[in-house]
Amino acid sequence: HCNATAGNHTAVGSAYLSNLRALGGALSRRALATGFASGSYGAAPDEVHGLVLCRGDFTGGNCTDGLASAFRDAAAQFCPGAADATVYYDQYMIRYTNDGRLLSDPGDNEPLWSGKNMNEVAGADAAARFMAKATELMNRTADLAAFGSSSSPSRYATGETWFDEQGVSVVYGLVQCTPDLTGEQCRSCLAGIIAQMPKLFGDASSRPVGGRILGVRCNLRYEKDVFFKETSTTIKLNMPKSMSSSR
Repeated sequence: HCNATAGNHTAVGSAYLSNLRALGGALSRRALATGFASGSYGAAPDEVHGLVLCRGDFTGGNCTDGLASAFRDAAAQFCPGAADATVYYDQYMIRYTNDGRLLSDPGDNEPLWSGKNMNEVAGADAAARFMAKATELMNRTADLAAFGSSSSPSRYATGETWFDEQGVSVVYGLVQCTPDLTGEQCRSCLAGIIAQMPKLFGDASSRPVGGRILGVRCNLRYEKDVFFKETSTTIKLNMPKSMSSSR
């Protein structure tokens, strides 16, 4: 997402670009331990503000290498000359801007991006059951990410729920907030995007078997196939008695 209203900088040799490169390197290195970093570099009018986040199961050198590459690609390919840009990847994201106010507000989750799996659960009754299960899963993992601080201090949580219809046995879900948010701020942010799921993902007659909503401060994803690293803190809902269950 290249914000055209924020203005441009000269592509070659500008102070803003130099500051952006320095900030990208600094944030990538600082994200090594926690997968998250934010900060600023330079002085007005060429000061750059940035925020980076790696998915909770994508840490260490993989995270830092991905972030460093993302900053290079954003400046050279995706948003050349843009003073304000956001780039979402499967396992990490970057946001930089010339307006520090845009990153100082923990309630600002823009710009949002959503996508969905092309495969669907068809039929009104099955679609309703699927969306109900997916929504319950997102809400339960959101509670864990926001308030389960002892097991998920990074504001990251994963979960699974049993469905067993139309070739979909289990629905896998993930939510994450930037770890600088309080539990209440994280839960509020996630509630906002969970509420958009019925509108963004299909209609009453069919629902996609996977979907994601990505924002700067929080994000969610669910799929019929596992896409994250399962751990002992991954919650399990509605599972058959023969399988581990949180209920």
